[in-house]
Amino acid sequence: MNKPKSAKAKPPSHAFRVSTDEIRLQYRRERAAEIHDRLERRLRLAPDLARDAVVTVSREDGYVILPAGQLELDAVLAASHGALASADVAGKQAEAHKAFLISLADQSAWTLESPILQLGLRREIVAAAAAYLGMVPILQYANFMYSSHTGDELLKSQLYHCDSDEAEQIKVFVLCDEVTPATGPLTFIPADRSQLVRDRTGYRYKTRLTDLDVSDSLGGLDSEVALTGPSGTTAFIDTSRCLHYGSRFQDEGAQRLVLMLQYVTPLAFLYPDDHRSTARFRHLNSASPDEVTALVLGAQ
Repeated sequence: MNKPKSAKAKPPSHAFRVSTDEIRLQYRRERAAEIHDRLERRLRLAPDLARDAVVTVSREDGYVILPAGQLELDAVLAASHGALASADVAGKQAEAHKAFLISLADQSAWTLESPILQLGLRREIVAAAAAYLGMVPILQYANFMYSSHTGDELLKSQLYHCDSDEAEQIKVFVLCDEVTPATGPLTFIPADRSQLVRDRTGYRYKTRLTDLDVSDSLGGLDSEVALTGPSGTTAFIDTSRCLHYGSRFQDEGAQRLVLMLQYVTPLAFLYPDDHRSTARFRHLNSASPDEVTALVLGAQ
């Protein structure tokens, strides 16, 4: 008889991570005081870095969308299609937590020469995240995401939610092919309107909300923004503050291919201890060419 798998122990930060905005922000303030020495350089370098930002993400909106053609993306778009061509999509879907949304590549294979990391470390991209977060961020995730129709029932991230792994963060999404309303676009509510929903529903992170929950809180869904457009369209979104969902396909035969970068700070719930021992790309620091890149890789 097979023994059931034991539940993985949750770190002390988990109870704060899945709580309310007020409790999460209090944790963040206390954590900032606790690890101030690790934040000092990130805070000091951020103002100068922020001047190079390709966009400014306002606190009120929590997002900016750049039309296709605003960034040079040829190499990374080619890499996205290469990743899809070489991936065992059916196998990944069979093993995935969410079959409708899978990551295509092994992030441990990225090097500083990989097009996706070259984009993730590009100064004007990092600067936009630094300007919003107030410090030089850590690049914690970089992958190509594939989604398709796998059933009619809305599950998990196909319902409205806010990401729980940071009190505030920036995710960058690049459309690698054209995305239309029929091909399951990422759809979100601006940050200030999302705050109203959380306040009115007593929202706790990890919760999923229906469209009706959100509509009842806002008096309709007029503030919804769908990330659609041609290949190369790029969005900077605080997915911790903007309620969002994705992968709701109207066209059952369609697919969606998107590049995603995630920028967080050492205050993230992802790092209950020292980020320098767990940041995903920290092992690449030995080849980093400058101080900001070393910080973004998370080894310092």
